[in-house]
Amino acid sequence: MLEMKKNPPILLRMLGLAHIGIAIVHLPNILFFTLLSAPIFLPLLLWLVFLGGWLWRPDKKLQTALRRTHYVLAPYAVFLIAFGINALHGAQLSAGKGGGLMGAFGLIPLAMGTLSGALSLATFGILHSTAFKTSIESQPDPSEENALK
Repeated sequence: MLEMKKNPPILLRMLGLAHIGIAIVHLPNILFFTLLSAPIFLPLLLWLVFLGGWLWRPDKKLQTALRRTHYVLAPYAVFLIAFGINALHGAQLSAGKGGGLMGAFGLIPLAMGTLSGALSLATFGILHSTAFKTSIESQPDPSEENALK
């Protein structure tokens, strides 16, 4: 008889909610600011939502998927932060010459990058924790479940 999967620790559930929350926060910004690149970024947001759900029912493949995802997301977050800082600096220079009404738009990529970077750092921290490893090891392997059916 097959065992039921154990509930993942609350930390993994909260990390899953954070992944879904980051995807929801990024969605309006991507649709509004980068409508032409939305076909590129929408699958990434859907992947974050999928990972968020996967964290609620972890298995042994989740660790690899999280690591690969955040190896891509962390440099993207650094780029967004640098872009936001550069936009704010440009707005300051423009305001010194009498312009700069749109300078606050530099805060949007700065905030998005900060949130994405915080999510990546939290994910890397949890990936290297012993709590994550023990919770994953306690889950049955899906390939073994399929073999038993």
